[in-house]
Amino acid sequence: MDSATLSGEALLQMTRRKTRKANRSAGGPTRRRVVLATVWLEHAHLGRSVAAEIARLRIEEACELLGTTRLPVGTIAETCGYSDAKELRRALRRALGHTPWEYRRTSARPGVPSSII
Repeated sequence: MDSATLSGEALLQMTRRKTRKANRSAGGPTRRRVVLATVWLEHAHLGRSVAAEIARLRIEEACELLGTTRLPVGTIAETCGYSDAKELRRALRRALGHTPWEYRRTSARPGVPSSII
């Protein structure tokens, strides 16, 4: 059965069954199999990997803070899980084509551009 034809709840239950079966065959829970099942569920449901979803959420939060506060970029970077302002700058440029400072300066409204959602 194609994952596109399953509802979210049916997909979740199927993933749980597969995870339980994998755990029994491995003699107990194994981190790798649980992670793979989670990644499979997220990818099937969201259309992107867990890592891509985390990156999107971090960028979304950074954009919200850049557009609605006057916090220093370094503080925003740390709040959003980046190691420093340089890492945030690279991520934002990769996702939106702008640096945090450019985004803040040209942000006409608070929030996140629809181009990353």
